[in-house]
Amino acid sequence: MESMIWSLLFELVNAIYKEPKLGFLIVAFLFGVPSYIIYLIDLLKGHTTSHPVTWLIWFITQTIATVGIWIGEGGYGAVYYVFYSFTIFTIFVITTYKYGMKGVNKKDIMCLIICLCAICIWIIFDTPLLGVIIVTIVDVYGYDPTYRKSYKHPWDESLLGWGLAIPNVFFTTLAMNQYNWLTLTYPVAIILASAALIILCLVRRQRVAKPKFQSEQ
Repeated sequence: MESMIWSLLFELVNAIYKEPKLGFLIVAFLFGVPSYIIYLIDLLKGHTTSHPVTWLIWFITQTIATVGIWIGEGGYGAVYYVFYSFTIFTIFVITTYKYGMKGVNKKDIMCLIICLCAICIWIIFDTPLLGVIIVTIVDVYGYDPTYRKSYKHPWDESLLGWGLAIPNVFFTTLAMNQYNWLTLTYPVAIILASAALIILCLVRRQRVAKPKFQSEQ
């Protein structure tokens, strides 16, 4: 058994040596999977409360961006974004069912409409880059409900989960076969938006006391 494990490790290292981008993909999964699990556990335990509309917007934009990255020959990086789309969808379902914040405003509806328009523009004009740019803008704007919620309740977000997500996206980007507007527009924007959310929470935590039920856990 031990020899088989060492043999598999040797084959893996050899494969990464021959194909470095495969190594970047593996590192991305090493950051991404724990990030997803940590966020999910915090959500189910009630340590984190998320806005389901934000996650719905992110699922739509993520799916469109993933297709764009495939078209742009994202290679291994595109493989990870398929998995990432699945994780976003599961969080959306969970927050919608029980564990998310309630309420939908006009801004949320506007984001959803723009997402659908981006799909139509892509199909009608056959311009994937324009579609990716539009959904990237919408995706970043989709952070707005979470930004607003985090400003009032900065302790409700899992900073460890978000913190792991940034190197995850970074290594996913390194794993891409081609670097172009189609493959880079979305991930760069996500890294900046996620970093902004972490900074917002850290700054607000200096002014907002930690809820008692979280302090006791």
